[in-house]
Amino acid sequence: PELISEAFEKTESSGFDVGLLNFFEKYLDQDTSQMLLAQTKGTLDNVCNDKLKEAVLGWVNNFQDSNRKIRAALFELCLAEEGDNDAMWGTYADNCKGFCIQYEIPPSTVHGAMILSNLFPIYYGEKERIRLSDILRRGVFNLNQEMVVEGIAQSDYEVMHLSSYTKSPIWEFQKEWRVTYGDKNLQPFPYATAVILGERMEEQPKEKLINLAREVGLTVYQRKLNTSGSKIICVELK
Repeated sequence: PELISEAFEKTESSGFDVGLLNFFEKYLDQDTSQMLLAQTKGTLDNVCNDKLKEAVLGWVNNFQDSNRKIRAALFELCLAEEGDNDAMWGTYADNCKGFCIQYEIPPSTVHGAMILSNLFPIYYGEKERIRLSDILRRGVFNLNQEMVVEGIAQSDYEVMHLSSYTKSPIWEFQKEWRVTYGDKNLQPFPYATAVILGERMEEQPKEKLINLAREVGLTVYQRKLNTSGSKIICVELK
C-alpha cells in the first residue's frame, strides 16, 4: 500500500485520475474481459510510473480471475412466496401453459436449516450504482487503509452483496427469495410437495407431468376458472 500510494501521489499531477480512470469508467462497467485487458495495457503505455502500471494491471487481472471463479462456483435458486400469483403465471409460465412447483423446507433437518439460513428476501427499491472505477480506486490505492480482500475493499463487497438482492420496485409482485449455493455441483433439494398445473397447459405435457408427480409422491393441483367464471382457483386432482 505504501508503494502504491507513493505511485499515486507522483502521478496525480500527470492527469492519471482524469485520463486512466475515465477509461475504467467507460470499460469496466461492461462485460468485455478480453477487450478490457488489451485496452488497459494500451492505456497504461501512456502512464510513466511503472509501479502504478503494475498495480493497476495486477488489479484488473485479479478482478477478472475472481469474477471467473465466482461465476464458475456459485449459483442462485430463486423462489417466490406465492403459487397463485396471476402476474407470475402470466410472466414466467408461458401465459399459464406451464406449471409451478411447491416446496416446503423443514428447519428441523441440518440441510433444511442450512438452506433457510442462506435464504433471503429480495429488497425492491433503487440500487446503489456500482462503479468499477471507484472499486479500482479503493482496491488499488486503498488511501483509507480499508480491509482489502482479493483486491476489493470490504465496503465494496457489502455494496455488491446488497445489490445482488435488490431489484427495481416494478418487480415487487414477484415476492422473490433467493438462496446462494457455494458450488455448482448437483445439490440435493428434496423439498417439493406439490405441483400446480397452469389452466392453459397442453394435454400431452400435462399427462406426462401428472404421471411423474404421482410417481414421486407429489400432490397435483389444477388451476381453473370457478363456476361463475370470475376467478381462477386451484383444485386437487385425485
